[in-house]
Amino acid sequence: MKPFKTILFVAEPDAEPGVFRKAVEFAENQQAALTVALVLEDVAAPWNASVQPAAQAWLDELASTAEGRVPLATKLLHGTAFLEIIREAVSGGHDLVIKPPKRGVALAQRILGSADMHLLRKCPVPLWIMQSAEAKRPRRVLAAVDFGPAESASPPDPALNRAIMETAAVVALANFAELHVCHVWDAFAEGMLRTWGSEASGPQVNEYVERERRWHEAQMTTLLSECERWFGEKTLEFAHPNVHLRRGAAGDVIPALADELDAEVVVMGTVARSGVPGFFIGNTAETVMGRLHSSLLAIKPPGFVSPVAAG
Repeated sequence: MKPFKTILFVAEPDAEPGVFRKAVEFAENQQAALTVALVLEDVAAPWNASVQPAAQAWLDELASTAEGRVPLATKLLHGTAFLEIIREAVSGGHDLVIKPPKRGVALAQRILGSADMHLLRKCPVPLWIMQSAEAKRPRRVLAAVDFGPAESASPPDPALNRAIMETAAVVALANFAELHVCHVWDAFAEGMLRTWGSEASGPQVNEYVERERRWHEAQMTTLLSECERWFGEKTLEFAHPNVHLRRGAAGDVIPALADELDAEVVVMGTVARSGVPGFFIGNTAETVMGRLHSSLLAIKPPGFVSPVAAG
């Protein structure tokens, strides 16, 4: 479990200033360097002379509010926002990107169909879309892990669950926050078996459902045991993850659980089990993210290759 060492903060002129203060506090806690970048969309050449100095002055003023608490640099980037953010994240060797949503717009309203969706699909480093309401230190961090159905033909990459747990633990420990871990499971064949199976199959269906539940419970137990090896016994004891094994549809359960816990940050993966490079997990993740009211920290598995060239 490693702290973040070089963080890229994407400045938004209309964002709540508290988000930048929170990013500085987190970077200071991690003893990380912070790069503050502002992306200027391409404009006609005659306007560059007037736009660039004003933008740089605004960026410098924002950076000055960090008051020297962390090593800090500023960058003006030019072009399409998500492309330039990804290119800077890669070329600058950043291990975390923090980006605020627009002022007064909830994550659930902003994320789908936006440039943020491109980042979630294609940014190869962890991406923290930090809610503007998150001005205070997070009190609860929720890690959403996935084991897939029992005997799945395309199980999730276990390295992704490790990355999710390690990242969630870093954020929780940095903020003295509660760490919660959830896994949502279901017995997908139950409805079909009860509808089309024979009357005598009732007990067998019940056994199938219970077998699925026990399998998922065992996977969670194994994951927590591995966390002790990854983090160390003392760190895991301090983090003390609270476990939530819920049955249902992940797209419904995860946002509802985040609301129930009043979790400020949800950490989850954003890569399909199919392993198609550069693309999203699909409807489930999009549903989860479209319903979240908390901040989102999106993780790619080790070895993910972005379809965006470094440039």
